Amino acid sequence: MFDDLTIQNIQYYVYMLKDPINNEIFYIGKGLGNRVFQHAIAAINSDDDSDKLDRIRDILYKWKKIEYYIIRHWLSEDTAHEIEATLIDIFQWKQILKSDITNKISGFHSYKRWIMSINEIKQFYWWKEIEITDPVILININKLFKRNMTEEELYEATRKSRPLGKNRENAKYGLVHYKGIVREVYKINDWYPIPDHNGKIRWGFNGRIADETIRSKYINWLVKKYFTKWAAFPIRYINC
Repeated sequence: MFDDLTIQNIQYYVYMLKDPINNEIFYIGKGLGNRVFQHAIAAINSDDDSDKLDRIRDILYKWKKIEYYIIRHWLSEDTAHEIEATLIDIFQWKQILKSDITNKISGFHSYKRWIMSINEIKQFYWWKEIEITDPVILININKLFKRNMTEEELYEATRKSRPLGKNRENAKYGLVHYKGIVREVYKINDWYPIPDHNGKIRWGFNGRIADETIRSKYINWLVKKYFTKWAAFPIRYINC
């Protein structure tokens, strides 16, 4: 459930419910406050019959958890209505459209209102941010990040081909983040050079996922204060 501070910040929002068994989106809705969670509560506490509630019960009976995503938030009620209706139309047309859109740039305001999981919403609007006390490199992989990446895919996207200076040698850990939230923490073992097509040297590291005592300090925490909104360079050295 959302706390009062998060509810105040997200205002009206549009959400979707995802089935973790087959990865299908089975419901689109709009709401305010904790509306996104009310369907599961109704499925548990009522005998009402509907495709939506039956789907939720089937998920819960299989000891799985519904996946909640906030598609857009910080909306007026009228705008939320329009986005909800548009998305329902698109999903109902999916068998006809079957498109693979080629847009490479996210839509307007996507910096603060991209599709977020419930945990991401809570972290993004939790007013206390992380304090980094170890020598680390913060690595932004916004353009490379994909949801449901494997551990190996995230590692490979993080560690290779970075334009780094000598301070890299002082970094003990690599913190990879997407949209300001730390996704993983790596213990850096060593660096190796990677010449690019212009003959310039970029750098990659060999490493592994950090020990849990270090990982738990940073994983899923915000690092927004270390990156300005419009910062183009994807690297920050902290305590190096």
